[in-house]
Amino acid sequence: MGTLISEPSGGKETPLPELIRRYKQLSAESDQFAIQSQIIHTHHSTAIDGCMLSLTETQLLLERGLTACGKPFRHHEMIIDYHLAQRRVLALANERAPINRVQLQVIAAQVMRRTGGTVKSIVDSFNTARGEFRTFDTMNGMTPSVEARKVPTAIDDLLKTVNTILSEPKTMRQVYELSFETYYQLMRIHPFGEGTLADGNGRIAQLLMSYIQHFHRLPISLVYVEDKDAYCNALTKARKSRKPQPMIEFMYGQLVKYLTFETNSAH
Repeated sequence: MGTLISEPSGGKETPLPELIRRYKQLSAESDQFAIQSQIIHTHHSTAIDGCMLSLTETQLLLERGLTACGKPFRHHEMIIDYHLAQRRVLALANERAPINRVQLQVIAAQVMRRTGGTVKSIVDSFNTARGEFRTFDTMNGMTPSVEARKVPTAIDDLLKTVNTILSEPKTMRQVYELSFETYYQLMRIHPFGEGTLADGNGRIAQLLMSYIQHFHRLPISLVYVEDKDAYCNALTKARKSRKPQPMIEFMYGQLVKYLTFETNSAH
């Protein structure tokens, strides 16, 4: 196993293109750097959804198969399933293959494979472990999500837009803005689960964002669990205004924070 991964503690700001150049160089020089990057993303993406394992515990689970004493086994399963889904998404992006509704649902099924299940209402039910879309309306924070009957069309439209724009030449900033807006749009649609924090939509949005970024061979970004309150505030502002800008600005800050820490700590 490699050195235990440390947490960020701030640092001097560097222009984004230079951060990306440094990050790519480190990735090219060390396979371990890329492996640790995936573990970091897995930790924060599951922790945002309530997973109680620390970064070190996540690393020990994924590298050695060691469980964390006193932590729910369900949280271990959440980590394993997300990590496998992340590998699937990055492989799909490596192939530069378009992504469609069926593929998104396969990814969702992997994310919720061991922690999902049947969600029932008075008149209907759906299975999150199979990547099925919700079949009843739900709230998205304090605002209603897209109506259940409109979810398939909304997802098709979103992915059509992503695939169309993704294949065109883009600057780094344009790619990141597309990925951040796509994250917001999937959270707005909220296609999976019953509307709780742990229903998988955040993790699936993270993976769709990662797909777009990795498609153009850019470092994939994340949301730090310690910034959860700021994340929720940005998402709420975006929902209320019906514009993605608050989320785009927040996500840019998270990207710079991640790249700054990872490139500085590697030296």
